[in-house]
Amino acid sequence: RNFLTFHPEASLITSLDYDHPDTYPTQQEYFDAFAQFSEQSKLTILWEQDAAKIQSEGNLFVLTKPEELAQIALAGEHNRRNAWLACSTINRLGFVENTIADWKQLLKIASDFPGTNRRFEKIAENLYSDYAHHPTEIQATILMAYELNPNVIVIYQPHQNIRQRELLENGGYGSCFSGAKKVYWLPTYLSREDGSKVLSPEELSATIKDGSVELADMNDQLRKKIEQHREEGDLVVAMSAGNLDTWAREQVRKN
Repeated sequence: RNFLTFHPEASLITSLDYDHPDTYPTQQEYFDAFAQFSEQSKLTILWEQDAAKIQSEGNLFVLTKPEELAQIALAGEHNRRNAWLACSTINRLGFVENTIADWKQLLKIASDFPGTNRRFEKIAENLYSDYAHHPTEIQATILMAYELNPNVIVIYQPHQNIRQRELLENGGYGSCFSGAKKVYWLPTYLSREDGSKVLSPEELSATIKDGSVELADMNDQLRKKIEQHREEGDLVVAMSAGNLDTWAREQVRKN
């Protein structure tokens, strides 16, 4: 709840999906925290579907998905939406004139955004690292990768046992890996947990509705499979909020 210590002039909420069950035991508590945050902000800019979730009494500037979103030349629907949100905020705060020329300039700047670390970060040819560990993030990242290469291979490391239990209670992973040619499923990365009653990779991966899954470990066998996929032209995404990112980078340096 650290973000509730802030009282911003303006806040951008890019998307709202229930997460962090260790801090917010219920979905309503999670959304209530964002409602409080928006009411502590002089202005909150967010999308229509997210405004409906938080039921805030704050000063909201609510956006609907525009047809012009395709003018932003970034891979990934979520990146294009985030960029449009940023451009709309600049316009709303009065930093530019609301003219067609100004909008074109803003969209050009947004289209040139190079990205950030751990968000579909290219660490080697045909190998990317991404922080996605929530089903909505997972699906968004796969769809973005698919725009670049239809042969998407995911190395997935679940994050936090408590989060996995909450996911199972709500139906599991479902179709969030749809679009991936293959998923290599690693053991759960434990964070702030004692390691008791950890859900197995078999239990978790069984909830996937689409995609071919193979259980794996971070070892030389997995390294060889990753290299084979890359050589065959597949796009490999190391998807994790744990130590998979470090391991993947070490394999690149070794080679």
